[in-house]
Amino acid sequence: VLPRRAPAAALYISRRICGVCPLPHGHASTMATEAALGVQIPDGARLVRNIIEGAETLHSHILWFYTLTALDYVDVVSALSANIADTYALAQKAGTSSADFGLVQKRIKTFVEGGQLSIFTNGYWGHPAMKLPAELNLIAVAHYLEALAMQAEAAQIIALMGGKFPHFMTSLPGGTAWMPTEEKMGGILFRWKRVRDWVANTMIPDTLAIAPFYIDAATYGQGCKNFLS
Repeated sequence: VLPRRAPAAALYISRRICGVCPLPHGHASTMATEAALGVQIPDGARLVRNIIEGAETLHSHILWFYTLTALDYVDVVSALSANIADTYALAQKAGTSSADFGLVQKRIKTFVEGGQLSIFTNGYWGHPAMKLPAELNLIAVAHYLEALAMQAEAAQIIALMGGKFPHFMTSLPGGTAWMPTEEKMGGILFRWKRVRDWVANTMIPDTLAIAPFYIDAATYGQGCKNFLS
């Protein structure tokens, strides 16, 4: 696709290789163009790109852990049998954040009674391979819902600095088309701190609480054990 096109077009085309991780593709193509032309970007532009890339990393980790893979280890229907008081106690013990677990449980009940479990009706929820206790399942579902908002916060950082999300536009060969101001940076810092605090107080404790129940997964896909797989 790229041969015979203008070098600056690489950013706009290569970022569309993936809608989940467009920023690394876009930045790689821009940096390749700069290397070919012998262009050295200023430190300010480098910092802007790094912040955008960092926001995408935050977005990606939250997306992966909750939205893309949580249903591989969280039994949503099991959360209906969770004791609410025990759920709050478990959240405190695990060091993870609390939520309105009673309300979340009611939302799950409405969802299940609506008869829209689709492919999950048989052989998935309730399967013996799902190992989390009901209370931890309820915590995970509550935080799954919160994760949607946290992804949006990280995406807004990218949209503010990159022009839009997912296919950002500002990391052009030679630097950046985005000009920081104190007001703009204040809005970005607010969102960054909010996501960072949620990761520290919710996502990491959730990971540590869930991992012991699936510790055997650490042996999957090791191959020759010399590579991350």
